[in-house]
Amino acid sequence: SNAEDAARALLAGDLAALGACLSTYWSQKKVMAPGSEPAAVGEMRRRLEPGLLGFTLAGAGGGGFAMLVTKEPNVHAWVREVLRDCPGVEGAQVGEVSIDFEGMVVS
Repeated sequence: SNAEDAARALLAGDLAALGACLSTYWSQKKVMAPGSEPAAVGEMRRRLEPGLLGFTLAGAGGGGFAMLVTKEPNVHAWVREVLRDCPGVEGAQVGEVSIDFEGMVVS
């Protein structure tokens, strides 16, 4: 399943595969829930696409958040720049996160 593929990708540290799983999930969600991608979100996704390995939305409508896996690390400024000129997502905030592949170490 896609969820199992995502777990394997995460465990392997394979961000390209993880991103593909996120995008697969988003494509499946749009089929199961028509209208789940407002026009502004579709436009945002299209504008960000050149720099992405994967994209999905989380939340139950009325806001939520987009989760992006980017091709390059630390491109927060680029994402902000793309969003600044994207109609319908005015005021969007960009959170900076990373994946810790080492996990917790107890010494």
